[in-house]
Amino acid sequence: MIRTLIVDDDPAVRRLHARYLQELEGFTLVGTVGSGEAAARLAANTDVDLVLLDMRLPDFSGIEVLHRIRDERGAAVDVFVISS
Repeated sequence: MIRTLIVDDDPAVRRLHARYLQELEGFTLVGTVGSGEAAARLAANTDVDLVLLDMRLPDFSGIEVLHRIRDERGAAVDVFVISS
């Protein structure tokens, strides 16, 4: 199973991505968060394989989230940028 974290500041978008992900075979949802701080903390302290990452977050950018994930976990976590 690919353990996936969804990061987006829009609750409707998080729900949409979560609903779609839950229908995909081979994926499991480990969490949804709406801020960069929450995303970095969860990715550092949870077994996550994939992050679906928005670039515009209320506290800091998705790029900063990516840097923090890489600092904590190296390349062990894949990240897909999903941003409008």
